[in-house]
Amino acid sequence: MRKSLTLLAFALLCTIATYAQTVLVQGQVTDDRGPVPNATVQEKGTKNITRADELGKFSFKVKQGALVVVSAVGHEPFEFAATTGYQNVKITTIAGELEEVF
Repeated sequence: MRKSLTLLAFALLCTIATYAQTVLVQGQVTDDRGPVPNATVQEKGTKNITRADELGKFSFKVKQGALVVVSAVGHEPFEFAATTGYQNVKITTIAGELEEVF
């Protein structure tokens, strides 16, 4: 019984420690023309990925200190260190890559 309680306590502490090592990254992806809808936002080197909404806004949890990579078709990828707080991410359009279709 005592061994079971010790293992349970250890498992709870590991879970709390793991949870405490993540940060919620929120922000908006824009370029020189405004919001970039459906931009890909990824924790670098992992499969942890999300997409920005139609207003370029995103929110997801990553490991503390991780690098976040933002990319979109026709734009240069942009990297930043994950921190708490709101991130205004401005990405650069690749000149001559895409033209708007009417």
